[in-house]
Amino acid sequence: MPGCARQISDNVVVKETPTQFLELEVEALRFVKKNTTIPVPEIYDIKPSATEKDFSTLSMQYMEGEMVARKWRFLTPAQKRTFMKMIGSFVQQLRNLKQPSDAGFIGSIEGNACYDTRVCPSKTYGPFVDERAYNDWRISTFDEFGNIHEPTARQLQGIRKQMSDNHRIYFTHGDISVRNVLIKVHGDGDDDVEITALLDWEQAGWRPEFWEAAKIVYGMDPHGDWCHLAREEIFPGYENEIQLENELLLISGPPR
Repeated sequence: MPGCARQISDNVVVKETPTQFLELEVEALRFVKKNTTIPVPEIYDIKPSATEKDFSTLSMQYMEGEMVARKWRFLTPAQKRTFMKMIGSFVQQLRNLKQPSDAGFIGSIEGNACYDTRVCPSKTYGPFVDERAYNDWRISTFDEFGNIHEPTARQLQGIRKQMSDNHRIYFTHGDISVRNVLIKVHGDGDDDVEITALLDWEQAGWRPEFWEAAKIVYGMDPHGDWCHLAREEIFPGYENEIQLENELLLISGPPR
């Protein structure tokens, strides 16, 4: 997704990105700020871009800290575990939030179209009345491969039969990664690590319960300590759901 963020003063960061995605991020930030204690930036202003058509500019609070991507390898094993437990507490706060109406829908906070780079990287999709409708649509996005290759069509049918339509639907960040968490490290002690911000909420929304687990390990070394700790401290289980998602990506290659 095109877009960039830059600090323009001691207290302000400006992010410019396609309007449809920025509106989703603003919606999520306001919702999380109001209903949780997760550290997220305050929104100051959103307006059309002066230079890019269909882009908007978001002015928001500068959050102190460094990206986990720059600090992870310097953390002790105990600090990494402390960090992941804190992420787990944030995830639990999100899971405690309730849908405004029509419980069970998949989409944005207000039940509109949503966005996720693993599913559809260049545009929004949905909403869906329930997980069954979402799963049917998800499989249909691979029809171009099944239509030209019968074994692939059979494989897709087999994957669909294994996909549960009865997961709980939770509010999901959808992009918890080493790039989107800021931390401060105050010393060498087990608890001397502080999460100062969880950023980039444009992929947030109401998703099946396994989706956060699938996304937190997406693009990471499956044998590395990030994935190991995430599975151990936050998301035991969901191996089957993640495997099915990985099988889908093997059919198409990376999303485009």
